[in-house]
Amino acid sequence: GGTDGSTISYIGLPTPNLFAGGENMHARFEYVSLQTMEKAVDVLLKNARHRPAPAQVLVHCDASHQVKAMEHLDTLTEGRIRAEFSVFDTLEEAVEYANDQGIPRIDVVGDCITSMDPRTGRGQAQ
Repeated sequence: GGTDGSTISYIGLPTPNLFAGGENMHARFEYVSLQTMEKAVDVLLKNARHRPAPAQVLVHCDASHQVKAMEHLDTLTEGRIRAEFSVFDTLEEAVEYANDQGIPRIDVVGDCITSMDPRTGRGQAQ
């Protein structure tokens, strides 16, 4: 639903909100027409052909720095930088994901923030 998708997108995992096309939502006589369902399928198939650009930055942290990492993610996205929040337990997993997805930078949030290139493992404090 809209609230779930918006919340998940906010934490860095882009999540589309899919429309149902229904009428009388949450009412006793809720329904959706066949024509509306067919149009929904057409839109989904059209959009499935377009892959969004990968994130420019993957923000990774340990459990004790999640709030600071979320604030950093907000700062990046407010600056129009495409960023994702890492859901991985280890930096190694985050590096593997970044390399698989073509994400060129990982910001590791701890007591300080270190930007690193996932391909080389080199980084520098911000």
